[in-house]
Amino acid sequence: MLPWTLLALALTALTLAGGGPPRLATSTAWLALLTVILEVTAVRLAGAGFFSSAFAPMFALALLSGSTTAALALAAGLGLRALVRRSGPRETLADLVPSLAALAVAAWLPAAAIPLGLVAYAGLALQVPERLLSAAAPLAWQRHREMTAVYILGVAGLGPALALLCGSSAWNGLWLCPILLGLQRAAQLDLLRLEVLDRELLALQERQSRAALAQTREELAQESTERKQLAVWVQRQDFLLEGARVLASGLAADEVMGRLQELLRTTVPHESGALHAPDTTDPLAREAIERRQMILRENRLAAPLLAEERAIGVVSLVAAGGFSPEQAKVVQTLAYQAAVALENAQTHELLKRSQEQLVQSSKMAAVGQLAAGVAHELNTPLGAVLLGVGARLEAGPDKTLERVLRAATRAKEIVAKLLYYSRDARTGRKPTDLNVVVRDTLDLLGSQLQLDGVSVATDLAELPCVSANQNELQQVLTNLLINARDAGKNISIATRAVRSGAEIEVRDDGPGVPLEIREKIFDPFFTTKPVGAGTGLGLSTSLQIALAHDGRLQLGPGPGGHFVLWLPAA
Repeated sequence: MLPWTLLALALTALTLAGGGPPRLATSTAWLALLTVILEVTAVRLAGAGFFSSAFAPMFALALLSGSTTAALALAAGLGLRALVRRSGPRETLADLVPSLAALAVAAWLPAAAIPLGLVAYAGLALQVPERLLSAAAPLAWQRHREMTAVYILGVAGLGPALALLCGSSAWNGLWLCPILLGLQRAAQLDLLRLEVLDRELLALQERQSRAALAQTREELAQESTERKQLAVWVQRQDFLLEGARVLASGLAADEVMGRLQELLRTTVPHESGALHAPDTTDPLAREAIERRQMILRENRLAAPLLAEERAIGVVSLVAAGGFSPEQAKVVQTLAYQAAVALENAQTHELLKRSQEQLVQSSKMAAVGQLAAGVAHELNTPLGAVLLGVGARLEAGPDKTLERVLRAATRAKEIVAKLLYYSRDARTGRKPTDLNVVVRDTLDLLGSQLQLDGVSVATDLAELPCVSANQNELQQVLTNLLINARDAGKNISIATRAVRSGAEIEVRDDGPGVPLEIREKIFDPFFTTKPVGAGTGLGLSTSLQIALAHDGRLQLGPGPGGHFVLWLPAA
């Protein structure tokens, strides 16, 4: 507030210094009187100061009789208003600063007094009260400022008009008095309308509060009823949770179904019941499976056991008195929980088998490492045998030693291929002849296949080279040959150049792959062999190797097993 007080004092000094001595005349007297009257009767704006039309006669007085006379009239009006209406210092300063600014402009710039004085008054009349008064009641000030802005501009425009009329005759200015009084009256009426609106808004808020209170009471009453229903539901949910725990604790499908039957006997009264398989011929059970929802018809109920929208069974109950909606919901919930428990039991069984297969796979890996070690150890004595026999044959031919030399050479080649097969496959790719891969693999497995009574026929065509890791391709072909050996007694291997690449085809005369498992044949850990006889990883690994080489490994048509490996040409 202190800066605004100092500003008011400075503007007063400027006005008095440039305004000259006060002058008295008829027009001066009644304009000064009108200024005082309008200030005293100013409209009080709750929380936002005052509004009056006193600036118009005060500015006209400054234009006709000098700024000093107008300043004295303004001071008299504001002082009298402070005594009569008890206006505070901030409210007085809010009206004093804009008026003094206009008077200072009129005193020092008489040629431009009207435009600059009016601009100074209008601008400060809209800004100064906001700085001094809006902090105490910002919302009230914003509302009243919007209401009085038009009136402030109207009062500013009436000042020069009033000076023009009074310049010719004091009585001519009386024509504008009703307008000035009317502006204050209009502002007072607008203020009354705002107060009426405030009271109506308050009444509306009170009615809304009462309605909200009544609604809250109704909601509390409804909540009490719902709380009782909730207690019943909580009791039911406790039972269902206990049922879910009992079902989930079963790790075998038969165990889960037995526990489901026991829960149904103790919770839903019925004369007879049955658990149907998905291929059941019972009409109601078939309908429940097809519609994927519970069927309640007369005294019979059928609820499907759904696992991911797939029916894995149906619960069917018969009661002479029928079933209530609550009982039907209990049966449906238990059927859902049983389906989840059955899925978990099947997953547990699959994990158990996978663990057994992984153990077997680890054993096979250990055996492979042992075989690689043995082969490495055999390589040295075989080299010594070959060296000794070769030296002995240099002395002269000997058929027995020549047979020994051929056998030892054959053994050394097999050991070398075994060592190559057992090496880390991450050795990069190079141009590879698939026929060489076939021959090397048969050299490695041929003796074992013969001991198992399996015959192998080959049809090797001239092929383009492929960019491949020979060790990995040998692993794929080994997996295919071992599977063919386990399926039949006759194996055929053919190679051919096709579709900008080369392919290897492996067939056997076994029973082939059943239609229902053809889509699963390449899944990890899927095997049709008994536990301990296979890991379920051979075909899955082979497929990944083929894809890594931008090739394909596909299951061909029967009869028998038929696999085709295709690789693009280098």
